[in-house]
This record gives sequence, C-alpha cells and structure tokens, in this order.
Amino acid sequence: MTVRQYIRNSWDKSLRTKGHRADGITLPYSYNSPCAEGIFDEFYYWDTCFINKGLIADGKYEDALHNALNMAFLIQRYGFMPNAAVTGMLNRSQPPLFGVMVRDIMPYAPTQDKKTLIDALEREYGFWMSRRTLSCGLNRYGNSADRQAKLLMADEAEARLSLKFDIADREMLGSNILAECESGWDFSPRFDFHCTDFAPVDLNSLLYLYELTLAEYVPERRGVFLEAAAKRKERMYEYCFDGIKLTDAVPGGGYAKIVSAACALPFAVGLSDDRQALLQIVGKLEYAYGIAACEKTADGTVCQWGYPNMWAPLVWIVCSALDKLGLHNDSARIGNKYLSAVEDSFAATGKLWEKYDAVRGGKATVNEYTETEMLGWTAGVYSVIYDKIKQ
Repeated sequence: MTVRQYIRNSWDKSLRTKGHRADGITLPYSYNSPCAEGIFDEFYYWDTCFINKGLIADGKYEDALHNALNMAFLIQRYGFMPNAAVTGMLNRSQPPLFGVMVRDIMPYAPTQDKKTLIDALEREYGFWMSRRTLSCGLNRYGNSADRQAKLLMADEAEARLSLKFDIADREMLGSNILAECESGWDFSPRFDFHCTDFAPVDLNSLLYLYELTLAEYVPERRGVFLEAAAKRKERMYEYCFDGIKLTDAVPGGGYAKIVSAACALPFAVGLSDDRQALLQIVGKLEYAYGIAACEKTADGTVCQWGYPNMWAPLVWIVCSALDKLGLHNDSARIGNKYLSAVEDSFAATGKLWEKYDAVRGGKATVNEYTETEMLGWTAGVYSVIYDKIKQ
C-alpha cells in the first residue's frame, strides 16, 4: 500500500464526535481528529487547517466543511477558536489559520455556510485585535490563564524540556510558556521563552491575510480592511525588518536570535517578493531530508519545534512561499524531500508520524511527550505536495 492510498483509506478512521477527555466541548458536527489511532483525538485548531487541505485533495468536501463550521461554532460561542475543543484549553488560541481554511473551503460551501464562515472570521479577527495587541500596533501571542494555570505550565515546561529555568517570577514564566503554546511552537528557541514580548512574524502575516480576505468577502468594509492591511505591512517593516527579512521582533528591543521556518510566511502571503532573502532563509533550514523548524543554535538548545525536527505545516509554509515567488524548482526539491521522509518511515513502521528528522531522516527522536502516530497535518500536507508534484 502506498502512503497516498493509506491516507485515502484512513480519513474515515479519524472521524470523531467526541474525544477521550472528559472536558471535551460538544460540537454540532463530527470532526476529523489529528490521529486515526493515537492519543490526539480532540478537535484541534491549526492541525485542522492542514487536515482540511488533505480532505479537499481527496474530495471529502462535506467533512472539510463540517470541520470549518465546527470552528465557526466555537468562535461564535467563545469569541475565538481555542487551542482545542476542550474547556481546559480555553485560556489560549493557536495560530489564526481559520482564514486559510475559509479560503480553501469557500468553493465547496453553500451560500448560507459561506456567510457563517465569514461572520466567524470577522469575529475571530476582532479577538486578535482587541486581546492580543502590542503598543506598536502589531499583534502578539498571549493567554487568559489564571495564576495557578501559569504556575502549573511553568512546571510542565521544565518537565518536558528537562531543564530548570533560572527565572524568579514563575507566574510570568508560565504566562510566556502559555503564549508559546498559543503560538503552536511549544517549545522552540525562536522566542527564548519570552513569547509575550515578541511581535511574531507568522502571527502578523496571518492577520495580514485575514485583512485581505475580509476585504474580499465583506465588500461594505473593504476600505477599512485594506487600510488595516497597509498599516500592518508598514508596521512590520518598521519593527520586524532586520535589514534582510521580516522576522520575530521585540519592538524597540531587537530581533529573534535564530532563523525559523516562520520567516517564510511573509513571502507566502505577499508581504515580500525578495527571492534572495527567501532563499537565504531556506538555506539555513534545509538539510538532507527536508526543512528543520529552526536553524541549529550555537548553544545546542534542543526543543521539539527546533533543529533537527521537520513539521508538516512548516514544510507547507516554505513550499507555499517558494511557489508564490515563482521558485517552483526549489519548492519541488523541498517537497520531494518531505515525501521521501514520510515514505521511508512509512515503509519501516507502517504509520505516519507527527514529526520527522530533517537531518537523519525517519521519525523524530526529539520529543517532549510520548510520540504518536499521526494522520492529521502529516497526511494533509503529504497529499497536497504529492498531488502537485507527482500528478
């Protein structure tokens, strides 16, 4: 059985009406969990964006629409999309990829559902603009956790990373850790565990895309959203441009110390068309078996969202950026490395995995929790890349 056949045969096995957690939130439709068999069986935020890409590639439009409508339901109920549809994760969101989901599903959605999705998109945009802003006008990751939750998260981070933070203010540490969870990059050297201070390049790129999308689908406010997009672009170049590329920045306090795959997202959404800058980013992240989440750090810091791990959504971001700038051969090279890594591991294990090793190949060995088989974004990104390159 090929990987592509395995994926097609497995989507229905990932359908759920409820996960294993007692604090799961009831949803109006069935949903696709990240795993067909593993522990992640709840309805997760950014996982679902890439799941939907795979579902659409396989013609499973109704399932993809139901996932998007479940997300719209949660956004309307809580004002934002939680990290997952469980009450224990209502203190944070995840990277706002609902806008990408909306753009993907619009051609297959009935008129009334289109309105539901756009209404939810506008409401979620309001959350980020009212609850996650910096004084410079750009946005940040954060959380709404209470003190106890922050302290517990500080403890959990130390356990997962096998280290002891030398930071006296444990509550502030926990707040930064929870913000990093909201970023989806839990954990990574890109924020140096001070996530709330940063204007993240991926977050602000995605919100720029929201502004363009809302300008397209909310014609009566088109001018407002286009002006917001123009102001965001101006501010990103003022505060996040290090002279070569747009990157994570602490406004007025410098830039991220390392290059991460998040730096490719501005190119994917049209904020930059500098081919040389993008190729320099790719050059720092590309290895024999694919794209690492971050370049290797001088101090040898090892986190699962760092060197040498390769994650499906980041491969999609890099390939999308290269394609956007017309660098199709480079995109195909990166895509083929990802396909090969997944295929080689599948041949050895009979499963897909959450993350892979860009340097040595095979499933990742840098894990902060029990490794698990994965369908989810691994399958979704594999399918999209495979169909683009191989067919």
